[in-house]
Amino acid sequence: RYEHPAVDWRNRQLLSIPPELIAGFTLQRGSETLQFHRGPSISTDKEGKPVPGAFTLEHPPFPLDTVLLESLARVLGNLRAGQFHNPDYDAGLDHPVAIATLQLQSGEQHTILLGSRSDTTAALLKVDDLPVVVRASAQLGRAMTLPLEQLKDRSLFSFNPDQLTELRLVDGGLTVILQPEADHLHWSVTQP
Repeated sequence: RYEHPAVDWRNRQLLSIPPELIAGFTLQRGSETLQFHRGPSISTDKEGKPVPGAFTLEHPPFPLDTVLLESLARVLGNLRAGQFHNPDYDAGLDHPVAIATLQLQSGEQHTILLGSRSDTTAALLKVDDLPVVVRASAQLGRAMTLPLEQLKDRSLFSFNPDQLTELRLVDGGLTVILQPEADHLHWSVTQP
């Protein structure tokens, strides 16, 4: 039970970057380069600290799904290896399918190369200047190759719930009005 080779005890967490520390990220896929950066903070949390702005793309062809972009940053910033391979392992890194570059608020930068030999079961990666090829979750490979069209905002409408002052429901001849209390966590029926 405790007889494992030394490599089994190696720390497999290669990147553990909270998304709020990511200032931007770039995805290069063939001739396409997408540069995402955080917009300015537009609100504060309950402790008064600024909430990081949403990721955006310079001149997007359509509105982007900011929740999906935040998830993409989370996936890129949280990289755990399933296996390690020798640096000369044939992962197709001489012609990577995609290259992701994370820019942190601190100025630090991380680069992830997705090898062309990756498949639906695993992503074969080169991370920064680590002297190994990494086999990781296929989810990372899918995230790095997600078509821009899939990042389209498909929501019908959105709003900041903290800015909501009244909610009105009209059903036939009955009108119900709800208003938030000062904490914006609880609501009260003010009519009928």
